[in-house]
Amino acid sequence: MVFSMHPHAITPDDARLVEGPRALMEVTVYDWQGRKIDHSVYAVSGSQPVGKEVYKHDARGNQRSPIP
Repeated sequence: MVFSMHPHAITPDDARLVEGPRALMEVTVYDWQGRKIDHSVYAVSGSQPVGKEVYKHDARGNQRSPIP
């Protein structure tokens, strides 16, 4: 499963709201058990991630600290 955040600006234009372009800001990946395994943050859409965390889980499924 992948969750991504695409914020965008909404601005008034001639008495109506206009949606601006979407920009990918972060992506979170989960395994089939619903455990977070990867999280990436982007400064600008289309760029390389400025932050990335990879998660490991112990045998009981508990999340350990992010691996640098």
